[in-house]
Amino acid sequence: MAVVYGLESWQLEPISFEPKLDYDNFSLWSYKIEVILKSRGLWHLVDGTEVTPPEGSGALERWEMRDACARLQFLINIRDRWLWIFKQATTAREIWTALQEHFRPESQFKQSLAMRRFTSARLAEGGDTKAHVQHIGELWQEVLASGAYTSRDADAFFVTTLLDSLPPSWSVFVAAWKADPAKVSCATVIGHILDLDAWNRGRADAHGGQLAGNAGAHRHRVNDKLIDS
Repeated sequence: MAVVYGLESWQLEPISFEPKLDYDNFSLWSYKIEVILKSRGLWHLVDGTEVTPPEGSGALERWEMRDACARLQFLINIRDRWLWIFKQATTAREIWTALQEHFRPESQFKQSLAMRRFTSARLAEGGDTKAHVQHIGELWQEVLASGAYTSRDADAFFVTTLLDSLPPSWSVFVAAWKADPAKVSCATVIGHILDLDAWNRGRADAHGGQLAGNAGAHRHRVNDKLIDS
């Protein structure tokens, strides 16, 4: 087995795993990368307990080799589109710090992204209301998980944002419920939205059925006239 700077070949070979790092898997991904780096004897370079040896010391070259191995371990498990996050980093420790600041649930970037996605969600006219309510609820959970909104009026903020996401045809409903959003619960508003949507769809189906019936009767009358003639 080859040995380079006191490192055996198995310590130099990086381990690739799936899925690669993304916004929804940082906790699991960071656990895997930590275990791999520990198995290679490289974790102390990342957590900061093993610092750079002084210039001119015999240990510096070996430290740089091990740090490069740790950086390579990060590189092969991160998609190219995220390299800009730590492109200026010169050590494994700096890469780890940059990734934490960007991807961990409580990072300011992730908080901003979660809030922007939540507040920009919109239901199109004629869209699937039930699916929209479920989607915006999921986005709200991401906001809460990231710590982007911690005020005590969280329910009122959710209700207001949900109402604002509805299309213009809901304007009367929205105006009625926005009068005092702090006094209504999320479940109550969601329930009334789904009830009104079901009523609107039922009315539309009934209207469509009536039109179809009228058209059928008209065709029947036309056919009768043709037969009589």
